[in-house]
Amino acid sequence: MLHAAQYSRSSIHGILLGTHDADNNTWNAVDALPVCHSVPTKPLLDMAFRLAEAYCGEEMDIIGWYTANARIGDNTPIPTAVKVASAISNDSVLVMVNNSKLVGAKHPYDVFDKHGKPSQSTELSVGSAAESKVFFASGVKCWDFEEHMSNESGNVALEDKDWLVNKEAVALASELQ
Repeated sequence: MLHAAQYSRSSIHGILLGTHDADNNTWNAVDALPVCHSVPTKPLLDMAFRLAEAYCGEEMDIIGWYTANARIGDNTPIPTAVKVASAISNDSVLVMVNNSKLVGAKHPYDVFDKHGKPSQSTELSVGSAAESKVFFASGVKCWDFEEHMSNESGNVALEDKDWLVNKEAVALASELQ
């Protein structure tokens, strides 16, 4: 949600990491890797997924893709997002962040299957709404892979633009626990 709030006037895309229980059709998203704040290109996706797979280790898997459109009220996944989600795995999930519900809603997102169809039977657990509000108010910067690879942010050192482990966000999250 931090990624969507930071780039509220852009489409955003990222990788969901966690676990999937196929028997109960439930996903537990434990981490999200922000990939880009524009339409993703194949080279960017290839590199981001390679790094994400290495980052996952044994504890978690790539379980899906999240996205948000640039326009408030446009809550239909773009074809690119559907294509990426369907390429992840047979059991991947597509999460559409609903920009009009970013502040105040318990679940500011809609869940779709990997084909871009709304899913009523899918259960997704993510952080609480209270945690999201703290992150929004904190001013913590969210670096995505696109920004990590570019020089958009001026004089910020590359190691400070870590898209895999955002030190400020991790520190804030540990304070909330």
